[in-house]
Amino acid sequence: MSRPRFAERSQAARPVAPRPPFTSAPLDGSPSQRLDRLDAVVDDLRHTDPAAERDRVLQYDAVEAIWRTGVLTLRVPARYGGPGGSVRDVLTAVIRIARGVPMWRSHFGHTSGSPSGC
Repeated sequence: MSRPRFAERSQAARPVAPRPPFTSAPLDGSPSQRLDRLDAVVDDLRHTDPAAERDRVLQYDAVEAIWRTGVLTLRVPARYGGPGGSVRDVLTAVIRIARGVPMWRSHFGHTSGSPSGC
C-alpha cells in the first residue's frame, strides 16, 4: 500500500483555530528593561518548546508572552509612544530568542526580510 501524497495528507489535517486576542497589554519601559524581561520568557520557552514542537501545537501563549515583554515594539519611535530602540536592540532580542529556543530560529528568516528572499 502506498503512502498518500502530501496534498492528500494535508487536506485531512485539522484546521488551525484563529489566534485568540491577546489578553494583556505590552509592558512599557526602556529598551534595556524590555530586553531584560525577555530572558525569563526565553528560559520558560527553552523548557516547553520541544514538547510543543513534537505535538505540533501553535504556541499562542508563547507569542503573547514575548509580546508582553514589549520587545515587539522596540523600534517604535519615542514621539509615537514607543521606546525608541535601536536596530541593535532588535537584533539583541532576536539573538536571545534564537539562542534560547533553537526551533524558533527559522522563523526569523521568513519574517525579517532577509536578502536571500526567505
